[in-house]
Amino acid sequence: MEREKEERRRLRLSGKATAFCLVLAFLVTGILIPAVLKLPTWIDFEIVLVVWWAIWLAVLTTLLYQGKRVADDHQMAPPRKWFSGGGQQKPATSSGWGDGWYWYAGDAEGCAIILGVIGLVIASIFALWFLIEVAIPLTLFLLYVVPRGMLSNVINDRHHCTGRLGRSFRWALLWATAYTVPLAGIVWWVHFLLSRNVP
Repeated sequence: MEREKEERRRLRLSGKATAFCLVLAFLVTGILIPAVLKLPTWIDFEIVLVVWWAIWLAVLTTLLYQGKRVADDHQMAPPRKWFSGGGQQKPATSSGWGDGWYWYAGDAEGCAIILGVIGLVIASIFALWFLIEVAIPLTLFLLYVVPRGMLSNVINDRHHCTGRLGRSFRWALLWATAYTVPLAGIVWWVHFLLSRNVP
């Protein structure tokens, strides 16, 4: 029993590491191929898609043949405490930075400038909060969950491919094509629409 658990643990791959390597391979090829080849845009896209298909095929064939499984090892970090009320409160004093506001009480332009600066500071704080708490974690989570989900959909399923290269290759070919064809369809459809509008 203990040996079985150890064997299962040995066959598990980190979902985070695997997803990171896949996304990195896709990004590098997606950036380098157009930069190096300098062909027409649509041909570059098609070559990139063929390379992505080959990456999927190689990765899936290898993992299916080896009998590996992908672990779900990502954990969302708890939100930060931006405005923690910890610490002692300072005693109230009669002087502060807000005491000079009365200078602008009769000046509408000065008041508008102060209100504009306050609004800008609030908007900047909100934008920074949104970037750090929502946009970046959501992007990283999607970069993890999409490739990891696609991988685990194939290799965590029971295809009985361990040690059988032909069977591993056939399943990998099926799934690599299924993952790449929608992207190719979008590229070709956009190319078709744009080429119709060119006089």
